[in-house]
Amino acid sequence: MSGLKTTFARNCLVFAGLAFAAGCSNLLETQVQIIRNGRVTVTGTSPVPMLLITSTNFTATRADNGTLLVNYVTADTAVITLPYDRSYSFGETDRFVVKLANADEDTTADIELRVFADGAEKYRQRATMKDSSLEFVFYQTF
Repeated sequence: MSGLKTTFARNCLVFAGLAFAAGCSNLLETQVQIIRNGRVTVTGTSPVPMLLITSTNFTATRADNGTLLVNYVTADTAVITLPYDRSYSFGETDRFVVKLANADEDTTADIELRVFADGAEKYRQRATMKDSSLEFVFYQTF
């Protein structure tokens, strides 16, 4: 009878250990939000063309001051005039960056940049831009 109790106790411990390991695995896993489509709109006024950079192929790290630093692996760069409205099809990605710049030092642009992911607005910013940029990063850091 003692051997049966030992086998039963060992099997219970193995089962409990497996259940615990499976539970820990679920606790440690993080949900990655996948997006399939994006949309960028830029409205307002700008007497000069603006520069728009978009990418799904980049890395991002946090600087000591908390600023997110984007390192582009590949990117699409376009010179745009306002108004601008473009949709993007990604397939599946967990990251998307949009950077809008007015590099002109003498001309001011009054704009609104909006970014959507799978139809949901993720970013909306109005700005008066002169030799400056706006950047939106959809990226999950772990």
